[in-house]
Amino acid sequence: QYQFNCENPNGIYYTPFSSKQVYGRGLNSKCFAGNLTLSKTSTVSQTSYCLSTTCEGSGADTVINVTWGATSLQCTAAGSLSVSGYQGFINCPDPVKFCNTVGKQVCPRNCMGRGSCVNGQCVCDSGFQGTDCGFTA
Repeated sequence: QYQFNCENPNGIYYTPFSSKQVYGRGLNSKCFAGNLTLSKTSTVSQTSYCLSTTCEGSGADTVINVTWGATSLQCTAAGSLSVSGYQGFINCPDPVKFCNTVGKQVCPRNCMGRGSCVNGQCVCDSGFQGTDCGFTA
């Protein structure tokens, strides 16, 4: 359903933790499964959370930094990740696979073949300019 799509800025209205999640294109929002709750006496069914991510490191040292509100969490391996102050967990994907596929930073239009993608931004070759290197200088 589109309302639960992390690229939909209105998705924030359909979540129990709206202040902790990020929705909308350009916000590097990715979907994570989990069953977090503030209740100490009940459990909740697994649901999805749209969270901002960045990848660091390489090879076996690859880490996914996940933003939960003002808190930064780290996925260092595939499996359950607890969040301080909450019952339940977030499911972390394998950081190496995630950071080389879903979480890989991309540049607008792959810089149109006229530049290099560095940290999600195009560094245009000589003679080209623009966010996607689409204009001649």
